[in-house]
Amino acid sequence: MEAIHVVVIIVIAAFSWKLFSILRQDEISKGGKRMAISLYVFTLISLAVALYFG
Repeated sequence: MEAIHVVVIIVIAAFSWKLFSILRQDEISKGGKRMAISLYVFTLISLAVALYFG
């Protein structure tokens, strides 16, 4: 495993933990939570495609 892959995995893990800890708060609307999760999944898919082809 290359060093860049390790760094990407660590960044994804840290961002995931922070995002889902923020989304547990009740002040954020249900639609906002859904949009944040959709953006997160889209970002992960884009990153996976970029790493695969790059």
